[in-house]
Amino acid sequence: MDAKSIVQSLVSDEELEVIAPVTGNENWIIFRHCGRTYKFRAEALPIGWHKIKFFTSNSSFQRIDYANPTDVMTYLIQFKPIRMIVIRKLKGQMWMCYPYNLGDAAQKGISQTTQVVHLVEGEYLPFDCLQASIVGNELIYRCSDLFVKLASTLTEYLPNRVDWEHPNFTSATPETKNVYETLAIHLGEELKRSKEIMKKLREGTTEEFIRSQLEFLGAELQSWNEVSGQVKIVWRDGGYTHNSVIERDMKVTHAGICLSDKDRDFNLASLVDVMREARTLNRPGAHGGNDGQYEDY
Repeated sequence: MDAKSIVQSLVSDEELEVIAPVTGNENWIIFRHCGRTYKFRAEALPIGWHKIKFFTSNSSFQRIDYANPTDVMTYLIQFKPIRMIVIRKLKGQMWMCYPYNLGDAAQKGISQTTQVVHLVEGEYLPFDCLQASIVGNELIYRCSDLFVKLASTLTEYLPNRVDWEHPNFTSATPETKNVYETLAIHLGEELKRSKEIMKKLREGTTEEFIRSQLEFLGAELQSWNEVSGQVKIVWRDGGYTHNSVIERDMKVTHAGICLSDKDRDFNLASLVDVMREARTLNRPGAHGGNDGQYEDY
């Protein structure tokens, strides 16, 4: 056996303990080890950060635990960083962003269009900035960018805008103007969708309205059952399944988690935000999930 064959045989039997980000984009995992890049599917893992044991011989893996913040940052600094301008939240931990500097993005192989940043922690406003790592074909959240304050400068224009299609400020860069125009299109689409929802409320069935409400918020109705004027719904959001009970007017009867008897203070729309906040507070190290199932209290 020659030297090359010996090396290949050693590598093929290697067991690697690595950090694995799962973004939900076809569940591809990418990591580096000793200068070599590995890529494999991990459909059994929920969206988030995991510590796994990877077997190079057959590209299989065994999950060990959730990754802690130090593990996550150690992973991310292996990849090129890029600064992004926030446009809006899509769903779960996915946010639509735009490159802060188009020239820098081009040099790093990033398309000069809107991009999805995965595994974003925290909440952002339009024009806030964050940093991401370029991992393969994906952008993964790295940290907030406290040194760039576009939001405070640009949002002063928003309340006074009448004609969204023709922004009227001259101090913005081409990048921020593109963000503004993309946001304006989204706001117009949201207004249109909200009118459609109200129409379904007046004319449609209970199921159509509930489904439309959840889809508008980035969630998905799985099933529903109406009993004695109350509707029990099973719905998914961000890879988690929830069970809730609501009235026909969308007021919450039972949220599905403990809200200290304040369930009726919420409606279906606000319930989605409450569940997202609850998942953040219960997620170890603010990363990952609990195998895609959120245990109701």
